Amino acid sequence: MSQVSNMPIKRTLSDVVGENNSTSNRQIVVAEFTNNNQVINKVLFPRETHYLKEHSSTYEDVAQVLIVKEVIRDNTARLKPGNEILVYRQPNYDINSARRYHETGRLDSPVLLSYTQHYPIEGNIVILFILERVINENKVWAEYAREGAGAKKEILKFIDVSTD
Repeated sequence: MSQVSNMPIKRTLSDVVGENNSTSNRQIVVAEFTNNNQVINKVLFPRETHYLKEHSSTYEDVAQVLIVKEVIRDNTARLKPGNEILVYRQPNYDINSARRYHETGRLDSPVLLSYTQHYPIEGNIVILFILERVINENKVWAEYAREGAGAKKEILKFIDVSTD
């Protein structure tokens, strides 16, 4: 019998920071949580398509609203301290998995984020590694990793920025 392992791929902080060049699409910001969320995509699966024809189901993609406190790297020139940004974090079950569950009653294994943070998040401040993305015609920043504020000095070393 074979076994399937759903362990996240081990990636280092330097892998996540990536190369420091002007073509990198990876942006890095220090941000503050606002405890606000915004629905950026909502889909209703009708009762008629439910596998037992019992009820409808709703799927939502939600983005967190955060405030940029500091920009560590931004090759888009659109991230500024004080800006509110929408940050989308991939859910455990995407829209296709939700649709399949609604229509068949079968649920796939969840999607696992491939990065485990090295520095704990304390308080409302977080370092985000983000990419531009469009979801249902909404421009958002897709999070691919997060770190606690303690990671800043190490991140700056990787991108050759002076910490003075």
